[in-house]
Amino acid sequence: MNHGNRAFVTLALACAATSALAQSTQNYIEPTRGFLLERGLIAEPKTFSVDLATGIGDQNIGGVRIGVPNSEIIINSALNGDTEANEIALKWGLAPIPAENININTAIYGGLAHIDYEDDQGNDFDYTNIVLGAAFTVVEQGLILNVNPELEIADDQRDDTIFNLGFGAHYNLFDTEYGRFQPGAEVVFVSGGDDDDTVVDLGMRWLVKEEITLDFVVFHGGAQDITSLPGIIRLNAVF
Repeated sequence: MNHGNRAFVTLALACAATSALAQSTQNYIEPTRGFLLERGLIAEPKTFSVDLATGIGDQNIGGVRIGVPNSEIIINSALNGDTEANEIALKWGLAPIPAENININTAIYGGLAHIDYEDDQGNDFDYTNIVLGAAFTVVEQGLILNVNPELEIADDQRDDTIFNLGFGAHYNLFDTEYGRFQPGAEVVFVSGGDDDDTVVDLGMRWLVKEEITLDFVVFHGGAQDITSLPGIIRLNAVF
């Protein structure tokens, strides 16, 4: 091999190694939730992320997550679709629970939604909803397993105490130059309220870059079944 070819091969190998190193050192900042479920994780202190979602009927909804010491403030705009009220919650990170050779990341949270308004017909609506929940998450060799029990005291049109038990599984595929892809499935068993249904979400999480995450939920099953492409889209951007 002549010196020119050697130099070309050396340069090509150096570029490939640099590209591989850049991919392997990506520090993706995922939201501390799945498609539907909270995870047993909290945002880093002083981080700020915005959620925007579309494709849920005629709704365009959003939320904010703010990392504070040992906890996270979550502000959602009717993300559950059952109420028109904004919701605010505080999520506390607890010490991981050791189990065998893994750690179970744990968090608890409490939230409040209150609204008082009058519709076009002069009817007054005044209610306060309260939510209490916990989340347990294991991250092991690319697999993310999640359990999320939640109790909601609904004072709105549902007027009931509702228990949700959610399970989720996501898997991190290998990184590419276009980001990381994470297929996932989540199911929530709902007991109480008018929509006493099992809710299922199937989709793909695309970690586009370190601060940008896109969720594509192609199937949403529950009180209303939605199958679509590209699906219900939810963007999370970290600032």
